[in-house]
Amino acid sequence: MFSRKKSGGIKITDLNPTEKKFLVLFSISKLYFVTSIIIIYLLSKGFSFVEIAILDATFWGAIFIFEIPTGWVADKYGRKVSLFFSYLFQAFSLLLLFFEEVFYLLLLSFLIWGIATTLRSGAEQAWIYDQIIFETTNEKQELSSIDYRFHGVFSLLMATGLIAKGLGDIIGGIIASINLSLPILLTALTSLISALFLLIIPEKRPKTINTAHRNKYKNSILKALNELISNEAIFLFTSIILIATINSSLLTWSQAFFKNELGIDIILIGGIYGATTFLSALGSSKSQFFNNKLGEKFNLLLPSILGIIFFIIGMGIKILSISLYVFGAFFAGLLNPFLIAKINGYLSSETRATALSIISSITTVGVIIIEIITALIINQLGFSWFYYFVAMFYMAIIGPLLILWKKKRDLRLEKENQEKKNETTERQNMQNNRLDEKEKQTLIVTL
Repeated sequence: MFSRKKSGGIKITDLNPTEKKFLVLFSISKLYFVTSIIIIYLLSKGFSFVEIAILDATFWGAIFIFEIPTGWVADKYGRKVSLFFSYLFQAFSLLLLFFEEVFYLLLLSFLIWGIATTLRSGAEQAWIYDQIIFETTNEKQELSSIDYRFHGVFSLLMATGLIAKGLGDIIGGIIASINLSLPILLTALTSLISALFLLIIPEKRPKTINTAHRNKYKNSILKALNELISNEAIFLFTSIILIATINSSLLTWSQAFFKNELGIDIILIGGIYGATTFLSALGSSKSQFFNNKLGEKFNLLLPSILGIIFFIIGMGIKILSISLYVFGAFFAGLLNPFLIAKINGYLSSETRATALSIISSITTVGVIIIEIITALIINQLGFSWFYYFVAMFYMAIIGPLLILWKKKRDLRLEKENQEKKNETTERQNMQNNRLDEKEKQTLIVTL
């Protein structure tokens, strides 16, 4: 059984050899040098905004179409196979983007890139969670220990990935000033290195996996959906999707808010985004520490804290808006690992990647819908009302959903504990009755 440190969270020194290899993998695979320059690169090649929008739509369309099927692939054939082809496909798509300028070939590049993303989205979490389950004696008996361990390990991995992403954005911008194509080539190289490094990480899956069920695609999807919407899990499931969609909208429109409304220089905007990424990484790394120190209820307060932050940002006070935007990333970083750890606790190993892919697929649709809504708000009412909308989203929807989740879960656990007590009492009474009968028979024989 894993040791449980009440005062602090799991540290790098507490990781086992396999988890440390995951840490290295996240450090390499999340180095996206291309993220901050991809639009500039396409514009430099003479593509119009309409053509760039079509390429972007191809990428997201591929994610929507292939997200669930590739999750099933990870469940059936293994997370390692799924991740390996994810890195290979990503490298191929980026090399195609680097060498080709024909629009239709770039469509193919973005299509493959989207598929590569889906092969990775649910497989990473599922592999890590399964690895932890494998090292326990019984999945159900050790559920609290599994959740605790996964929360700590995945917090560290998320923080590592975010730091790598922030460094990738900064380094990519510097390299692009020398050669605009070079960040694309380097990102393809890190993808190939990730695929090779993956080969030395062993994949261990729990013995509880039902392989007969796992091989049936339809059954796998139905079982995964049932796990996501059963009992109180549906409140977590909905919260995770809503947070992902509204955060995507924030990333899209905040650049324009800083530049057009606050008059901030583009270089400083890059610095704001870099600082945001690093503070989000810090929050992720401290998520378990705060959970242990302040309790689970603290996590339920985070949506309200974020809501207040975004409401104040909407007031448009330059220094205050910038400071709170960066500082708010820390609280968002605290919340995400907690939610991911909790939702994984409701998923079985044979459908875990499929379930996580379902979440990603629905999130993709949500992103499109929310971005249309927020674009209309900004166009009609201005940026201030956009941030008021985000604040309302966190405080009036996400916060209550998480409170409902906790109440429903606590009631269910209380009922289960009471049933166990009743069963124990009933067994004890039966044993006492049998003893009384034996004593009576002994007394009759004696007489």
